[in-house]
Amino acid sequence: MKANGQNLNNYLKKIYTIIFLTNILALLFVILNFRITLGWFFGCIGSCVNFYLQSIAAKKTLNLLESNAKIYTFKIFYLRYGLLFLYLIIVIKFLPVNLLAVIAGLFSVQIAIYIEMFYRYISSQGD
Repeated sequence: MKANGQNLNNYLKKIYTIIFLTNILALLFVILNFRITLGWFFGCIGSCVNFYLQSIAAKKTLNLLESNAKIYTFKIFYLRYGLLFLYLIIVIKFLPVNLLAVIAGLFSVQIAIYIEMFYRYISSQGD
């Protein structure tokens, strides 16, 4: 079980590294449009926090009975998206961000997962 937890932690580190690198690229666009870049950053933050909470929930459900795991997962799902919705309201209301950039930033974890999968696919083709 510890090996699975270690694999999950390594995978999470890879995903967060990819997101960090995309944010470095986004810094190049600050000069072009500050609102879009700021929106991307805050969308990425929301996406990363949501993904982190999801990983914690996934680790916890491994040690629960199936019926308890279903209830816990259901509760955590709505809690995570409720917090994400509240975060979005606060960011959009009080910060000068571009709404579409925030929404795009929310997909940063999914984009990072696809990049990591593509990298693994390309790496396996050479073997």
